[in-house]
Amino acid sequence: MPDLSEVERLAKHDLMWSGTWDLGLRWDNSDEQPYRGMAVTLADVDGDDEFTAAIAMKEDLLGINPNLRTLVEIRYRDGRFVGDEAGLPWWDLGHYPPDSPYWIRDADGMPVPGWGEDSDGDGVLEADEVLGSLIDFRNTAVIELVAQKARALKETGAVDGIFLDWWNERYPTSASFLDWSTFYMSPEEELEARLAILRRIRELVGDDFLILVNTNEAKAPLSASLINGTFMEVWKADWSTGYSVDHLRTVEETLFWASETLQEPRINCLEGWRVVYDYGNEAAQVTERDSSENRQWMRLFTTLALTHSDGHVLFGDDNAEPTWDHHHNWYDFWDTDLGQPVGPKGQVLDGIDGLFIREFTNGWAVYNRSGSPRTITWSGDTTAASSGESSQVHVLGDMDGEIYLAVAATSDHPSAATTTAPATTAVPTTSSAPPVTTLPPVTTLPPTTTQPPPPTTVAPTTTTAPPPDELAIDCAFDQQALTVSCTATGSTGGSRRWTSSLASGWGDGDTYERTLNWGENATEATVQLEVCNGDDCTVATTTVNLAREPSGDCPSDFNGWFTTFPLDDLSSVQTVGPPGREIDGWDYKGHGYFRVPSGQNMVDVRLPTDATLVNAAVYIEADEAQYSLTFRTACEGLEFLFDHIGTPVPAIGDLIDWEPTESSAGFPVEHLSLLEGDLIGTSIGTVGDGNAFVDFGVNDSFARLRTPESPLAYGRHLSAVCFYDFFSPEVASVLRSRIKQNQPVETGFCP
Repeated sequence: MPDLSEVERLAKHDLMWSGTWDLGLRWDNSDEQPYRGMAVTLADVDGDDEFTAAIAMKEDLLGINPNLRTLVEIRYRDGRFVGDEAGLPWWDLGHYPPDSPYWIRDADGMPVPGWGEDSDGDGVLEADEVLGSLIDFRNTAVIELVAQKARALKETGAVDGIFLDWWNERYPTSASFLDWSTFYMSPEEELEARLAILRRIRELVGDDFLILVNTNEAKAPLSASLINGTFMEVWKADWSTGYSVDHLRTVEETLFWASETLQEPRINCLEGWRVVYDYGNEAAQVTERDSSENRQWMRLFTTLALTHSDGHVLFGDDNAEPTWDHHHNWYDFWDTDLGQPVGPKGQVLDGIDGLFIREFTNGWAVYNRSGSPRTITWSGDTTAASSGESSQVHVLGDMDGEIYLAVAATSDHPSAATTTAPATTAVPTTSSAPPVTTLPPVTTLPPTTTQPPPPTTVAPTTTTAPPPDELAIDCAFDQQALTVSCTATGSTGGSRRWTSSLASGWGDGDTYERTLNWGENATEATVQLEVCNGDDCTVATTTVNLAREPSGDCPSDFNGWFTTFPLDDLSSVQTVGPPGREIDGWDYKGHGYFRVPSGQNMVDVRLPTDATLVNAAVYIEADEAQYSLTFRTACEGLEFLFDHIGTPVPAIGDLIDWEPTESSAGFPVEHLSLLEGDLIGTSIGTVGDGNAFVDFGVNDSFARLRTPESPLAYGRHLSAVCFYDFFSPEVASVLRSRIKQNQPVETGFCP
């Protein structure tokens, strides 16, 4: 878009963030106080402490796009280090003084590389390519500086919020960016410090100032009540390829979670990275971004965001490239007037796993990762935004997405001509600032008053019959088959949409059926049917009683049910971490752990009873692969979990055929049935630092034993139970005698 000014290009987006300079501001440093990281007051670029230029720029942006929100990044994890200041003007100095206690230093007293770019394009990050050094953000003075900067930015009235990078609640990030060999803070220290930063910022700025954090694909449940959005910068290991289905599943889950959970107003945003063909060739980037392969990935990420969130999306360059990050073309697909969402998020189309649809005022977004191309039939003609083709029947390829506009609402549909922005769209105006990240809105224009025809997904639907007067639903629950079956009564004709509290998707037709998973315990379900004839709709709702007894081979008493202790030598267990730990008033652990002497990681781990492996995860911690394994017992609803298995046996390792991720969230695996005493792993914990322990927990979805009542419990921890008495009285006595209570434990949960 070379005919647009920089302000006009920025205003094409609904959300952007950068350094202060790009938004008409600067930190008020000088010869007397030359360090940007120490400054807690601002002026505009003209030196005016009334911020005249910055406010004028914001007004110009809002005049073009009233929906635009602008944020400024505050650096807390790393900053520019300058050791030799001789002869340098104040604006070329580092984030803090070179002798500041705020820097993290290695054993030789040198600052630790925290961030860099492969500027020479050789694919290797070298010491002279380091752009930032690690900051000790545990330091209370650093926490206060960060919070005071946020306060100062709010008080300008020129920006809407702040952006905090490198936000991770599970894994440490305080290691050398060159080799990640040594960590200078524990995960617990980093997490506590990050939450302290958020709490102090909120104390100073209140709830009406936006906070966006970069979590990549991970959730941030402990930060959720304090932040407005996650920047899901979807990292990939290979710049020459795209993304796997498993990776996309994680993205979907986290994006949906964030869109339902975080503090309002929410500003979640998703960024996918393109396939790179000629690494380091900046001159080829605009053309490469517009390849058919990259346009397909752009459509996939755009429709993933549309179907799973109410947030923002960007598709741009891979961060691995030795150029500024987040550069992108402007795709004509993003100019589509889809209107506002009217359908729920995460709907599965026709029950097909991996095929999602969401309705908007002017049409529908459809996202397909189902493994096959899909033919979609509508009740009337729709226009595919990417091609401009109008038809009642469209074919959507696998790993692709499309926007379908109702023809009646799209007489002014734009052509499919390709329009791209120059590579400088997101370039910052100062070399010391991070690149501007600019995100196109998922929904670009206000809703129109024209309603599109309701879709059917397989065949046209008759819409001429009037809605019935006495629409009703008749449901039955088959306890043996665990199936809810519902039939519509008193109804003929019309389009139908079934929804229930048991699933996020919807179905059509005269009947609805949903089978509960093994161990799924729901006492009741709400089922709803909407029948529409044109714009005239009738809704019926019913409640189904699902109360039942768990099936399977369950003992009358779980005491002593586990006949094998997981570690061969019970006497080697030095410490037992109790279930029900309430961590610093903000986290909860329903499982416990067994710790053996430091360095004794080569330990066999065995099953305590017959069970089936159903779910697994592999992730990186302390630079080593860690395995989490979930086993289902023959007693419905009773599962147990091992985490921090260092080396699983081959029969299990062969089932986990994906690369380690950043998250310990598991994926279903091919079921593997094993017997009591069978070996499942041969090492525990992380060998490199000698941290020798294994997590163990038991969950009961039917709550036959006491489950957590603590308000801190969440997710799978809500069904945790105390496991000591699952073992023999002798083993249970030893475990209780070796409890080490570093954190408060929920009273009465696991005596």
